[in-house]
Amino acid sequence: MHELSIAQNIISVVRQELEKHGGGVVRRVRLKVGDWSGVEAESLSFCYQASVQETPLEGSELDIERVPLRCSCPSCGAEFEGDRFSRACPHCGEPRTELLSGTELEIVDFEVA
Repeated sequence: MHELSIAQNIISVVRQELEKHGGGVVRRVRLKVGDWSGVEAESLSFCYQASVQETPLEGSELDIERVPLRCSCPSCGAEFEGDRFSRACPHCGEPRTELLSGTELEIVDFEVA
């Protein structure tokens, strides 16, 4: 379960930023997680809650924004939402499309009290 190491890295990054800015208690951490990032949001949330115990993030919420897979077709120029199994253009059938979004895994921000 790689979500545990991701949760631990998120906590580490937030703690480092917290120390740079004088500390505090974290209330919420917001993330963007792409559909093609390979991260299961429910597992990540569970691992996060288990890992924040006895840290300045204990009791904080993990707010995960899902980022859909968006593609662009180099043949017809269409932009569309892909799915987990195919990125082929639904308009012209071109199989080689370009990813526009959906692989993100990033900390957007966090709230401190």
